[in-house]
Amino acid sequence: MHTSTARELFDQYWETMAYVWVEYPDGTEGMGSAFHVGEGVFVTARHVVEGNRIVEVGKPERLPSRSWNDNDVDRLRITRGPHFPDNPDVDLAVFRADLLGVQGQVIDRPLPWIALGGHLDDFIGLHDFVLNDAIVLGFPPIPMTRYPVLVAARAEVNAVIDLRDSAHVHFVLSTMPRGGFSGGPAILSDGSLLGVVTRSLVANSSSEELGYLSVLAVEPVYECLARHRMLPTCQVKELPEIAELVHTDTVHLIGPTRLVSASVEIFDDGNTQAITIHHHKDNATQDSALTAARANSPLTTRSAPRTPSEPDSNCASRTTHRRLHCCTQPRLQSRCSRQPV
Repeated sequence: MHTSTARELFDQYWETMAYVWVEYPDGTEGMGSAFHVGEGVFVTARHVVEGNRIVEVGKPERLPSRSWNDNDVDRLRITRGPHFPDNPDVDLAVFRADLLGVQGQVIDRPLPWIALGGHLDDFIGLHDFVLNDAIVLGFPPIPMTRYPVLVAARAEVNAVIDLRDSAHVHFVLSTMPRGGFSGGPAILSDGSLLGVVTRSLVANSSSEELGYLSVLAVEPVYECLARHRMLPTCQVKELPEIAELVHTDTVHLIGPTRLVSASVEIFDDGNTQAITIHHHKDNATQDSALTAARANSPLTTRSAPRTPSEPDSNCASRTTHRRLHCCTQPRLQSRCSRQPV
């Protein structure tokens, strides 16, 4: 990435950033990062805030040595959250916050936000994004400084990986991992989010600076925001088909052979609800799937007619086991109606 491009990204997105100053249960303190995705909603890493006391959430424009005016943001006040994914292994958290001025007043000022992008897990190939450029933003503590400092680094995507303890895609970036980057964004050259910085992958308890910087892909960000009804409208406008691609709940029907005979995937972000059913073509399985759909959503469901081109076998294009390759199977045999809530 050329320096001018990296600088343009920094100028566009530095105001999305916030530091998260926490106190651990043992009394020591630490620092993490968060970034704005629209409508006052911020994303960070789960391990930054879970089980810790949040001392302060602040903005990088808060510097003791600079002059202030009334519209400057001093810090943030969390009004909702932090909320987490249901899966405790997903290192992600979201919260909503107000901007506060130096007198503690709420400042009604729009913040820039980072578009999450559309590279969901099933659509990411084994070598997609490899050698693409990105920038990483965060607040790794710098010795001798008086206040948290926003650090920016250029990076290159080195690999797309599956981790043994995670169900979602991760990327390895070339930037040196440092404590404090956790929860910060990795932003592609087109301005969309590659993912959320989570941890350093190290062997034998080595120093984190010797590990690989890992970045969690965007699908669990969508899921967590929608699950807690915090998905900003601006993100939905960027990816209108999100209700068909991401689900917030899944119900599995187990057949006589103890195999999954049907799956009901539900999307509900508080504004839009959608249900997707994957099942075998037999009527009994379809009826059971529709019953499960009705029991788990207030929507009135209807079975879409199956076209001649659709197969007779189970054509579930998304399963509980994520994979790195884009699905090439046909679309669904049965679909439920969508409508605003």
